[in-house]
Order: sequence, then C-alpha cells, then structure tokens
Amino acid sequence: PIAFQCFGRKWELRMFPGGLTVREDGRVMITLTLIAGPSIEMEFKRSTSTGHDINNNAAVTFDSDNPKISLGLHSRQTIFDNQEKYLRDGSYTISLYMKQTGGLSPQFVPKNPTSQAI
Repeated sequence: PIAFQCFGRKWELRMFPGGLTVREDGRVMITLTLIAGPSIEMEFKRSTSTGHDINNNAAVTFDSDNPKISLGLHSRQTIFDNQEKYLRDGSYTISLYMKQTGGLSPQFVPKNPTSQAI
C-alpha cells in the first residue's frame, strides 16, 4: 500500500493487478481509502503514464461509513495488447488527481521540497 496525506487527511492507495474478487480476475483494480480525518467530498481523475485518461468520477464522499472506493482500470490483456497506449518503458503507472468539491475550502498543501532539487 502507498500511504500519503492530502487535504489534511491520511489516505491509502492499493493496487490489485489481478482484481479484488474472482469476478474481476484479470482486471487491474485500485482502492483509495480514507485512513484518518474528517469526512470529505471530492472528485478525482485517473490517467496512465502515457497521458491516457481512464475516466472521471462524479463527486464521492469519504467518511467513517464509506471510507473506501474501488476503481476499475483495464484488463491486463488490454494493457499488453496496447502497450504503446498504456505502458512507458514497460511500466503501468497511474496518476490520481484529487479535488475537494464540498464543505470547507481545501487546506493549504505545502510545496514538495524535493521538487526544487530536480
């Protein structure tokens, strides 16, 4: 799992290359879970490392009753059959863009200090 902080909350992102259930076997799936913090309404967008947008979701509310969302991506076969569209140097990389939509305005997120060294 990848743990990170955004909008003053702790999140966890997990990737399941074989799906979450038998029904999803062969599909790449990810889950986004609110680990700690107050409820939040947000929109998000996913894209691959080659810039291919997967799709946009309507606003989703994360709270103690609904802390997790499962996001279906592509089938592994589709990825392998269209490598130039989905893979960069043999890697399937997902970018997740999150935007707070409801409630209070988003908290300030400081600039990444390592970005200045690049």
